[in-house]
Amino acid sequence: MPFDPKQFYRKMESLLAEIDATEDTDQLLETVLDKLVQTFGEELLIHNGRLYIGEGDGFVLTKTITENEDNLIGLKIPLSYPPMQLLLQNRMYIYDQSTPGLDSQLEERLGGVFSVAILVAGPDHQYILAFGLREGWNREILEFSLNTIRNLINHRFVEVRFQSKLMEAKEIQQSLLPPPQYSFYGFDIYASSIPAEEVGGDFYDFIPITGQNLGIAIGDSSGHGLTAALQVRDVVTGLRMGIEKDFKVTSVIERLNRVIHKSSLSTRFISLFFGELDENGDLFYINAGHVPPILFDTGTVSTLTVGGLPLGPTPESNYRRGYVHLNPGSILLCYTDGIEERSNAKKVQFGVERITRLVQEKMDLSSELLVQSVMDEADIFGQKAEWDDDATVIAIKRTGQEVCSEGIL
Repeated sequence: MPFDPKQFYRKMESLLAEIDATEDTDQLLETVLDKLVQTFGEELLIHNGRLYIGEGDGFVLTKTITENEDNLIGLKIPLSYPPMQLLLQNRMYIYDQSTPGLDSQLEERLGGVFSVAILVAGPDHQYILAFGLREGWNREILEFSLNTIRNLINHRFVEVRFQSKLMEAKEIQQSLLPPPQYSFYGFDIYASSIPAEEVGGDFYDFIPITGQNLGIAIGDSSGHGLTAALQVRDVVTGLRMGIEKDFKVTSVIERLNRVIHKSSLSTRFISLFFGELDENGDLFYINAGHVPPILFDTGTVSTLTVGGLPLGPTPESNYRRGYVHLNPGSILLCYTDGIEERSNAKKVQFGVERITRLVQEKMDLSSELLVQSVMDEADIFGQKAEWDDDATVIAIKRTGQEVCSEGIL
């Protein structure tokens, strides 16, 4: 049967997909070595698989799949060996009797003068996979196949390293988010956040300021994924540091804006709502280009819009403080546009009107159940397809009585 490049590629992809990515690099490549000879030995006319690991001034043989070659384990091929130089330069090389500087006796020990080797770059070392060649091998097919194998293995290493870094980023991001339930005098507070990818660009935070004041933040970095998550980390850290140092909130936001503008991610921007909630229900806030939170209070509905532009694009943006009062029984709902813009199959968005109507119907629920209702209804509206944007909701429900300096009113 003639060689089919597409079929070969698919078979190689399937082979790598079957291999446990949690194996360390040495074990992974030993498995690849075995499977390559088993799967493609007849097709490519290769045998005598051997694995070398870069070590100092040479490569050491650490694995051979031929039983009678165990005595070769530990053999070191120096970097100065001319055929080794050819492999390092070309990443894939076919050796025969015409190869410059070839040591025929050494090559005979390693399974025959006719052999082929590929160089792959692992996360910690360079590795060589070498194979003996049977009679009848085809140079064009061999070069195509071995270069394809090398590229797929190298891509696998990059993918594994990326996934590892992604999981590290996910752990860092999760450590930044506080527990969803927050206890504050006279208030029932709950938050939930769903990233569209492994890590996201949404965040929320609860920052104690004094015993009587709580900082509440919700933000949304443009886009999602790893770069958005890195930007969120910087904003959360900067916001906490600024509040802890007792800076005025407008100064903190303006400083954050300048920092984000100067960062390497300055092509992105981040919307932010930050409020300082007093135990008596007073809320001073700044809305930096964020989806306006909705205040539900004694039959009235209002939005919190005072503030300024999103953080990042304009270094000298100015921000104003807004003020509202949360009466007993009132609810403040903060959310990101992943909720409002959740779309169904007809491209119709969930929208602020549905959010408003839903909360009005469920005012008696706890903040946790209210948040879950908003998340669930938006999910159902989108026919439970994958979320294409990060989604976050905070519900702040005033349950306590009014407080004054002399006690409860």
